[in-house]
Amino acid sequence: MTHFFKFIHLLGAIGVLGLLVSAYYFTCKTVPYAELRAQSQLALTRMERLWFLLVLIQLITGSLLVFPTHFNFATPWISAAYALLFLCAAIMFWHKRRYRKTPTLSWQTHAAYGVSLVLLILIAHDAVTKTTWIMR
Repeated sequence: MTHFFKFIHLLGAIGVLGLLVSAYYFTCKTVPYAELRAQSQLALTRMERLWFLLVLIQLITGSLLVFPTHFNFATPWISAAYALLFLCAAIMFWHKRRYRKTPTLSWQTHAAYGVSLVLLILIAHDAVTKTTWIMR
């Protein structure tokens, strides 16, 4: 059963990272054009909802993977992963709420996507190396 949760967790991680990059690319390509903004807003909202669902799946499968192993939630790279994922979700939730009605390509949009991408890369680094960049 652990292998199944690992598989789902890995697929979810790829989906979270891929959807974040896709939503950013989609935002950059469609928001400047007024004629595309109405159709793109619906597609972007669906991508963001799926992204938040995948983040929830990551949290659930990550928690289920901690129990059968010799790790616990106090392990530095696991606690860092939870903290960074919550921070990433909070940034994207703030961005979604702020620019839901009138999407713009401001520095906040680039910063929200860029910081979230860096946070997800740090989480992947910590999971692969089983160390954390915060606490050495």
